[in-house]
Amino acid sequence: MPSKPAIFFRYLEPSFFAGLLDDPVLWIKVRPLGRALLFDCGQIHHLAKRLIKAVDALFISHAHMDHFMGLDTFTRNIHVSPKTIEIFGPLPTSWQATTGT
Repeated sequence: MPSKPAIFFRYLEPSFFAGLLDDPVLWIKVRPLGRALLFDCGQIHHLAKRLIKAVDALFISHAHMDHFMGLDTFTRNIHVSPKTIEIFGPLPTSWQATTGT
């Protein structure tokens, strides 16, 4: 019998963020860990810095500009954090961004 997943759905708190004409960005808080997952990285300038700094993994759904044009904003906000951010997406976008020392 398969084991139960370590994180149950009741611990996930999804939120959509978007400007008036922007594509939505999905930010999922993993409540017991205080961490988050970010799905797509379009217009994220309206996300609070504390939300961006909580991200442990970024998922880019596809290689359209409106789904990854916020990568520079994302990088500027996390570059001072001493942690590794995993980035997943269509090849060749998958890589690990190590920040800090």
